[in-house]
Amino acid sequence: MGEVVIDDLGTALDHWGDDAYELHTVGEQAPAIEDDTLTLTVSYSGGCARHDFTLVADDPFRGRDPAQLDVILAHDGNNDRCEAYPTETYAFDLTPVRTLYRETYGTDAGAILLRFHGQDVPTDAPVAFYSLIYTLE
Repeated sequence: MGEVVIDDLGTALDHWGDDAYELHTVGEQAPAIEDDTLTLTVSYSGGCARHDFTLVADDPFRGRDPAQLDVILAHDGNNDRCEAYPTETYAFDLTPVRTLYRETYGTDAGAILLRFHGQDVPTDAPVAFYSLIYTLE
C-alpha cells in the first residue's frame, strides 16, 4: 500500500521523490476510490529497483460542497537505471484525508474533490490537474 502524507506542499517534492511517471486516467486503469482506498495505475521507466509512490495532500482544504484538496503523486525510483516501462497499480488508504476532513468540518459526511496536479503542469494552465471525487458517508 502506498503512503499518504498530509503536508502544506511547502516541503520540496523531491523529499518524497520527483521521478517521472505516467498516471493512467482513462478506461479500466483510471483512478478509482472504493470505501477509503484510492487505486492508481502508473507506468514508469525502470524495473530493477523498488519504486515508491507517495500521495502528498495539501492542507488546508479549499471551499466546501465539495471541499477541494490538492494532491501530488510523488515517485521515488530509488536510482533505478533500467529502461523497462512497467505498469503497476498502487493502493492508498485515504483515512488520513478523512480524518483531516472531520477535523476541519466537524463531520464524517461530505465530498472531497481530489485535484491531482501533474509534475510538469504549469500553475497557470487552464486545466492543471486531474480530479476525482472522494465521497464520505
